[in-house]
Amino acid sequence: MRNIQPDETCVTAEEIVNRFAVETGHVLHPTNAGNAAKALGLDYVETPVVDAWGKGRKRYAETDLPLIFERLQALADERAKWE
Repeated sequence: MRNIQPDETCVTAEEIVNRFAVETGHVLHPTNAGNAAKALGLDYVETPVVDAWGKGRKRYAETDLPLIFERLQALADERAKWE
């Protein structure tokens, strides 16, 4: 796992799936982005902003987006087989 550096730009799972949808047209849930990052063993930064469930939001390094997008594309391709 590569550690996120203090000066790196980070994005939330919501931002990741929004960018993915713009680039590919596939709409996925933010949980899918988080699961992809977790499966890849990517580092994240937890924000102090707390959601409705009392959890902070995780932010992933923007430089890791291509890896996450590969996983999301594989998921979208697999789902397309069943539509």
